[in-house]
Amino acid sequence: MMNELAIAEIFNQVIGLSCRRILFAEPGILVIFIGDIIQSDPIKTVWSLHIDCTWKISEEGKLLVGSFDPPSEANSNAQKLKALTISKIEFDSTLGDICITFEEIYKLYIFTYSRQDEHWQLRKSDGFRLTFGPDAEWTAQYHKAERGFTGQRYDVQFSAGKDC
Repeated sequence: MMNELAIAEIFNQVIGLSCRRILFAEPGILVIFIGDIIQSDPIKTVWSLHIDCTWKISEEGKLLVGSFDPPSEANSNAQKLKALTISKIEFDSTLGDICITFEEIYKLYIFTYSRQDEHWQLRKSDGFRLTFGPDAEWTAQYHKAERGFTGQRYDVQFSAGKDC
């Protein structure tokens, strides 16, 4: 089980980086491309956040849009995060919920909704993945290159801080 300090250290790596693109994959699924652009077509950035669970975005404390809103409305409102800088990330180490603040104006809330499946993944271009789920577990692993992925994973061990 990962500890809170290890999770915070990973999230701290994306604070101060900008959102480069928002992809609304299908109803409710978001992919946020974060940091320097490595490749433009198709886009690849140093970090990306893949969200496959319930989410909502607020603007200055008011609900702007949620994952169950009509796709065109959800997509157009999610695009407001593009080019904004991540200023803060808060997380619940027990439930796996995340709140990402963009320039103190917008907040993206990510809610896990079951003990099954992976709910979200924070991916780094070098193959690193931080995920929550299944079984309400945090996982930090290195995957082989995305192309030709063979299923081999490399577990990352953290020792700082107390266990959750």
